[in-house]
Amino acid sequence: MAVIAQILAHFASKHILLSERFIATLLTSIHPPPSTITPALLSTVNTSFLTNPLHTSAAPESFLPANLPQKHNITITGPALVQAIHVEDIGLSRLTQLEALEKAVTEQGPQGLRVVDLPADEGDEERPVANSAGEGIAIGKSMCKVVLEDGNGQRVYAMEVKPIEGIKVGMSLGAKVPHLPLPTDVYPPNHPKLYNLGRLIGELLLMNVPVLRGVLQLRPTNTTLLGGRIAELDDGYFPEKWKSEMKASIADIRRTLQNGAT
Repeated sequence: MAVIAQILAHFASKHILLSERFIATLLTSIHPPPSTITPALLSTVNTSFLTNPLHTSAAPESFLPANLPQKHNITITGPALVQAIHVEDIGLSRLTQLEALEKAVTEQGPQGLRVVDLPADEGDEERPVANSAGEGIAIGKSMCKVVLEDGNGQRVYAMEVKPIEGIKVGMSLGAKVPHLPLPTDVYPPNHPKLYNLGRLIGELLLMNVPVLRGVLQLRPTNTTLLGGRIAELDDGYFPEKWKSEMKASIADIRRTLQNGAT
């Protein structure tokens, strides 16, 4: 169908490689069937892309290289689409982060946790997806380590070499990030354990990303947060579930230290 080809070409021009099946399935839910692309249609596709897991939307050409955790001293040329499924700030102690969270929640109060849905503008093609309830709570940031997943289900570690806008503890789960600096008029700036990997945090687009000992080296020049969230996975995680995780982790460390001292 000509419309599918036009949509794929439109997003490919932004280095976002979508699956033809994903577009075709989405178009079957639109009545009457569109005969040409419009800003409203592109907005619908963009919103669906940002609110669905990559395994349903990403084309194979956007997948990471196979067996990436075993690779060393290579560069992912991309464009590659990935989801951040877990974020950990390794530059701040867990106790410091917990104290910062409790202070922020106390200062913000219940009014700060409200989510306001703004009316949709059909002319706004790249309409942002609503944030999670805890998005407005800031606990500071140092350096983040991220677990990323591509559309093929491969999971890898990534590390911020330099801070990237939007990547932080408490970011919306299911957001998407491209490894590539995108035009600001399209996307404005706005031995560890792999735990809770069922959650999606965000989507990214990657390009020209170095890989050292299986770990992606992220910086603003090769990684951009596209946004989005998966509501059923994101709702209720930050701050309450995150706080429980941090307390459990601190308790594990204390038990280990106590056992080592006996």
